[in-house]
This record gives sequence, structure tokens and C-alpha cells, in this order.
Amino acid sequence: MRKIVLTSIVFLIIGILLLLIYYVFFPSFYIKGVYLLNPGDNKIFDLPYSSYIFEYKDNITKPLNVTLQSVIVNKYYENNSIFYYFGNSFDGRVIVKNNYTIPVLLGYVIIDNTPFFFFLPVLFYLGIIMIVLGLLILGAFYFLFRKQEDENKK
Repeated sequence: MRKIVLTSIVFLIIGILLLLIYYVFFPSFYIKGVYLLNPGDNKIFDLPYSSYIFEYKDNITKPLNVTLQSVIVNKYYENNSIFYYFGNSFDGRVIVKNNYTIPVLLGYVIIDNTPFFFFLPVLFYLGIIMIVLGLLILGAFYFLFRKQEDENKK
């Protein structure tokens, strides 16, 4: 009886710890923002990741002038978004320049593409599963124990 309660509490604690690890580390694996580029201005993005994805979307339908200082693996366009996939590179930089005569609103996201980034959602789901299991075990134990107490009172 006592082992069941301890097992469910251990499940709850492990689940909560996994969720805390997820929430502490996950936000640092992407950088996003919006920036207004006046005509002739540029924005320099220093990329802290060794393997990453850089995406930008702007309010005009023409691509901006992008200078890359790292190795490109792939580049493609989709729904007015431009994606740049990069290979291994340390201290990489991306320079986006407005080469038009009108201001451009630039939305961007830089995502870490290392395997650890893809491992973090597993921690989240595993934490949820552990918490649910802990609650189910506690709930089942409570109802079984309560039923035994009711039978003993009769």
C-alpha cells in the first residue's frame, strides 16, 4: 500500500522535473523578432548555434538582399517566406539589407537545428505522461482504499 503511494509520488515528481527542464531550456533554442528596415538599412543577425535554420518574411513580395557568412545547405521560398538551411558553422552571421526605396517590415526566426532541440519536446510529453500516470495511480489507490474502508465499517 505504501509502495503504491510512493511510486505515484515519484512519477509526479519526475514528471514535474521533466516539464521544468523543458520550460527552462526550450525558449533558448530560438530567436524571433520584428524589425523595420528603412531604405538602404541592414540588420545583422549573429547566429549563436552551430546548426540552425534562418527564416524571414517581409511585407513586400520581392526578396531582400541577404548576405550569408556561413555554409548554406539549402534555400527555398514558400508563401512569401524565405528559408535558409545552414550546415555546421560557428559564429555565423546573416546580413539582411533593404535594397528597395520603401521601408520593409521584416519578421524573422532563427531556430537551433541541433539534435538536442528535437529532444526537448520528448521531455515535455514524457513529463505529461508521468504526471498523468502518477495521478491515475493515486486516484485508483484512493478509490480502492476508500472502498475497503467502507466495507470494513459495515
